Amino acid sequence: MGFLTALARISLDMSVVTFLILWMPGMPPYTTFTEYEFPPSPSWTGNLQRNDKLNLVDRLFENQIKGPESFAIKDGFLYTGLMSGVIAKIDTEDLSIVPVARIGEECAGQHEDYKCGRPLGLAFTSTGKLLVCDAVLGLYLLDLDRKDENEGRITSYKHFDRVSYERLISPETVVDGAPNTLLNSVVIAKDNRTVYLTVSSTRFPLRDSLFELLSDPSGRVLKFDLETRKLEVLVEELNFANGIELSPEEDYLLVLETGRPRIHKYHLKGEKAGKVEILTDRLPGLPDNIKLNDRGNYYVGLSGSRLPNTWHILEVLAPHNIFRKFVSRLVSMVLVPAKFVNQI
Repeated sequence: MGFLTALARISLDMSVVTFLILWMPGMPPYTTFTEYEFPPSPSWTGNLQRNDKLNLVDRLFENQIKGPESFAIKDGFLYTGLMSGVIAKIDTEDLSIVPVARIGEECAGQHEDYKCGRPLGLAFTSTGKLLVCDAVLGLYLLDLDRKDENEGRITSYKHFDRVSYERLISPETVVDGAPNTLLNSVVIAKDNRTVYLTVSSTRFPLRDSLFELLSDPSGRVLKFDLETRKLEVLVEELNFANGIELSPEEDYLLVLETGRPRIHKYHLKGEKAGKVEILTDRLPGLPDNIKLNDRGNYYVGLSGSRLPNTWHILEVLAPHNIFRKFVSRLVSMVLVPAKFVNQI
């Protein structure tokens, strides 16, 4: 009887705790949870058949740099943002890497991203200025070749403070009733003024981005004019909007939605202008980034794989909104002490 009594007491306590976590008002994360259908994984046949092509590539700077995300090309050099908040210039000929800018300040690690920022999407304008989508600090325009007024010459890349930094969009900037909390990717049109960018979440900062994947979608696509500074929303309700790319003729955008996972096609010209459609939702992984190559095709980077005839964790959780709410609230409670310590 003692065992049964103890078991009943434990079950009762767990039920009470579960009820409080699920239904107590005012508990973070402050969002909603709705059932949805996660698309099944595709069969790995035809073009998706297993191959070893990626085993034949050259691995550059392995275990030397941390967190290179997107990249941009200028004068034959690669530029990428690192987890430390530094933007680096890479010479693929002599395999050298040089830090060229930092929007935030130096920090101890990823847990202090509110200090150092996290540069993700990069794109150069036709005049050589660098657009940077920082997931923490916002959208910036950098002039890496700013001339020193006193010396009248190009300054050294070693001096981050001599780089010109102009913030174009703050994460707190409210558009259509919501801030742009977590900016992600960026692309600029050939007119050198029209910028398209993705917002992964309007509710959660980078350190809490897991909650965006578990909750109802709040991501979107923005259009920004560099001359007028006009900002408008093109697409809404995307679950962690991620990579973005223009078509060669700039008549449509391709937008990656990591949390579902799928690729959207947003029409910019023609009879369908202003309309969005799902290009595909049968991807063998979660889409992260996208780049147009010189043959008019697209490289799509996938974070993780979705094996045929297996269940992905998001696929399991999709129809169980109550369970996703419970997990999100529980994780949020566990993270409270860690966030408090980080702020000290």
